[in-house]
Amino acid sequence: MRRRPVYIAVLAIAAIALMLAVLTLYAGSRKAPAARCAASAPADVEQTLSPLAAGKNCAVFAAYSADGTVSDYVIDYLRALKEIAPNIVYVTDNPIPESEIAKLRPYVNHLIARRHGEYDWGSYKRGFAWLKRQNALPSRPAAASGIPSRAAIVPAPASDITAAASGIPPRAAIVPAPASDTAAAASLSSSAPVPHTASAPQPPSSVQAGSTAPLLILANDSSLLVAPSLRPVLQASQTAGADIFGITANADGIYHLQSYFLIIAPQVYNTSEFAAYLNAVRPEKDGLTVAARYEVPFTAYFAGLGFTSAAYIPYEKLSWLPLNDKNCYPLTLLGKYHAPFLKMRTFTSRLNVQEPRRLVFAWLKKHVPGAYARLLQHLQKINSPYLKEDR
Repeated sequence: MRRRPVYIAVLAIAAIALMLAVLTLYAGSRKAPAARCAASAPADVEQTLSPLAAGKNCAVFAAYSADGTVSDYVIDYLRALKEIAPNIVYVTDNPIPESEIAKLRPYVNHLIARRHGEYDWGSYKRGFAWLKRQNALPSRPAAASGIPSRAAIVPAPASDITAAASGIPPRAAIVPAPASDTAAAASLSSSAPVPHTASAPQPPSSVQAGSTAPLLILANDSSLLVAPSLRPVLQASQTAGADIFGITANADGIYHLQSYFLIIAPQVYNTSEFAAYLNAVRPEKDGLTVAARYEVPFTAYFAGLGFTSAAYIPYEKLSWLPLNDKNCYPLTLLGKYHAPFLKMRTFTSRLNVQEPRRLVFAWLKKHVPGAYARLLQHLQKINSPYLKEDR
C-alpha cells in the first residue's frame, strides 16, 4: 500500500511526457504548412537553370503572370522555341513561386523574375543584356557588316506620349545621321505603310552569307502557339534573307513588324543602335504606350540604318482585309494563311475582332485540340467572359 503514491507519481510523469510529445507534434504540424506556403510564395529570382550552348541561337522570352504561375500554353511554346533556339532566357515581369521554376527548368537556361513595369520590351532589354554579358551573342565590329552606325537613339521628353494609332514618335526617337551615311528610310511620323523590305543598300545578312553566328529571337507570352513546330518559321526567315523577321506586320501609325515574335540577325543586334534602343525602354503607363514608343518605330528605325525586314505572312497579302491590324481577323490568319500563332488578345476586349470568336474556338478544337485545351485552361484561369462563346 505504501508504494501506491510512487506508482501514481510515475504515471503522472508519463502522462505529462506524453502530453508534451503530442503538443510538440501538433505545433510542428501547424508550422509545416506555413513553411510550405512561405517556400511557394512568389519571390524575386534570378537564377541560371542550365548552361548555355555555345554558338547556338538565343531567345529572350518575355512573360507576365499576375499570380506568378506559368500557364501550360507557355510551356508548350517554350518547348517548341527550344528546338530553334537552344539558349532561352525567360524574363517575367513579376515575382515567381519556387514551385513554378520546376516547370521552366527543362527549357529555360536563365530565369529573371521581378517586377520592372516595362512590359515585354523591358524584358527584352534585360534578357539581351544578360546574353551579351555571357558572350552568348558574340560581338563583331560594325565595320565588318558595312553598317553605318552614326544614327543614335535619345530619350524623348516624358510628355511626348502618343497613341499607337496616331503616328507616333515615342520615347525612342531618331537623331538623323550625317549626310555621308545611308539615307534614312520613311519618317516615323508618316502614316503610310512602307515596303516590308527596305530599298536602302543592304548589309550582308547572316542567313544570306551563311554565317554561323547565332540569331536572336524576341518572343513573348501574348500568343498561343498553334503550329506543331517553329522550324518552318526559322526556315522562312532564312529563305527571306532579311535582317529582321517577324510573323505579322501592322500599319497602324506606320508599317512595322509586330514584336510578339522577332528574329534578329547578328549584324543588327551587334550595333550600338540596337543596344541603345533597348536601353531607352522605361516603365510606361500601359501596353498601348509601350507599343507606340518601342514596337511601332522599331522596323522603320532600322530600315533607316539600311537593314531589311520581312514578315512570315507578308502584309501585302493581307491588304484586302480592311483594318490595319490583321490580327483582328484570327480565323482568316489561321485557316487561309496558316499563322503559327493566335494572339491571346482575341479573347479580350483589347482587340477589335472582326470574325466570330465561336468559329475561332471551333477551328482550334477541330485542327489543334491540344492548343485548344491549353487555351480553355488559361481562359478559365483568368475568368474570361469570352468562354461563353465556346459553343
